[in-house]
Amino acid sequence: MTVSPRPNFFLLLSLNPSVQWDTEHYQQALQQKIAQWNRESQGITKKALSAQINRTLLPQVQEVMENPVLRENEAAAARHLLARFYRMQHDQFERQLTLLNLKDTAEPEEIATFICDFKHILQPDEIRKRITVKIASTTDASTGQPQELDASLLKNITDRLEILHMKTLYELLQASNKEETANLLHISEELYTSLVRLQPSIESTVKMELAGFATTIFQSETMRACYDTTIQMQSLQRFFKDLDDSMRRATNKELSPRQILFYLEEAFQAGWDEDEALQQLKMHARLHHWFLILPY
Repeated sequence: MTVSPRPNFFLLLSLNPSVQWDTEHYQQALQQKIAQWNRESQGITKKALSAQINRTLLPQVQEVMENPVLRENEAAAARHLLARFYRMQHDQFERQLTLLNLKDTAEPEEIATFICDFKHILQPDEIRKRITVKIASTTDASTGQPQELDASLLKNITDRLEILHMKTLYELLQASNKEETANLLHISEELYTSLVRLQPSIESTVKMELAGFATTIFQSETMRACYDTTIQMQSLQRFFKDLDDSMRRATNKELSPRQILFYLEEAFQAGWDEDEALQQLKMHARLHHWFLILPY
């Protein structure tokens, strides 16, 4: 039967093999370990069995650690083990860092956990310098992309547009979405004024209400940007609903390259940049635990 190698006694007692020997510190560490092993040795758990084995090693621990020659040999072996462990940990750090930096984005919590996991390898500031992945946050998510329109305001607009069989306020105003915001505000105000003078009807009332909403939307670049973002997101949400229905019937939760290309083409037609549309799809897939097989 093969006998398992005993643990290194410096490491067993949590003593640093690279510092000057301190007998008093050794005795304190030994007594603390004895008390710990006595507590843990009760029962038949793995932890208890390990404590029982360590208790049987006490005579050998004292023999080695209280003999200067044997102790120095033990310290040299401990330094060798720690160096090997450090190399393994450093290699693991480099591999994990590579995988982290290959991601499109990483959450702040993931970065914090990564730094905590490897702070014994490098200082936190040094680790941060090595991290090149884009770190996502609530502010980063909206950088360069305005927030969407208030839900209640959007519903009021959408419900009335549906009555007129229209999709956007641009269609109501018979204007391009490239039109200057100031011009759109002027058109909205003129339309509202002209509708007020008409004999009330369902159509004129709905148009007048929409013209009022348009005046609110196009009174500032910020509000207009929110509306434009909402329109764009609606186009994706319609496609995401189609995807949800399709994937609900599938047992294999994978989006094929052809499905992704079809989605990207739809998004492009709706005015989306390909990279932005792909990021939106990745976030949607992550929420639903889908796998993406990218076409490139």
